[in-house]
Amino acid sequence: MFAFIAIVLIASVGFIVRGVLRRTAYVHKPIDPIGTESNSTYAALPSIIPWTGSGDCDFNIVGESHYQPALAKIAGPTSQKTVRHPCKALLQMEPDNPYDPYAVAVFIRGLKVGYLPRAAAANFTQTIAREFVWVPPKQRRRLEFEVDAIIFGGRNRVNPDGSQSPGLYGVKIDLEDDDDFDE
Repeated sequence: MFAFIAIVLIASVGFIVRGVLRRTAYVHKPIDPIGTESNSTYAALPSIIPWTGSGDCDFNIVGESHYQPALAKIAGPTSQKTVRHPCKALLQMEPDNPYDPYAVAVFIRGLKVGYLPRAAAANFTQTIAREFVWVPPKQRRRLEFEVDAIIFGGRNRVNPDGSQSPGLYGVKIDLEDDDDFDE
């Protein structure tokens, strides 16, 4: 009998705590950024969630070489000067990515500019699953996280024969507030 009462009591406390957590996270003006019904518990999520890092944009993303035209649209054409362009980036999970189900794409001004490295993306996705456990997985995948970023580089290179090659841009973001994301 005592065991039955203990189980009922523990279950009741669990439901109460779960309900409180659902109601206390992001209790702002209800909006519907992720396609849920307007009266949903999850409708109070902001469309873009700020991610507070360490204040240093020193985390390198990968794949920027494939997105040089997008980076040139944002930072300007390559030139004789090195560019250091501070901006905001959005991190978006790509669970349907054919190469990596934990892929996290990086967007600046609506243009894809690269990805988090594979290990960091897996850790980031698991952290989001832990921190936003009260959001259903399908809706959690649609969340966007804003981080500080810097586009750097873009200086034209002089080749050994004297000709010039266009410079390449790189991107660093402020994600290292937690050792889980170290490369």
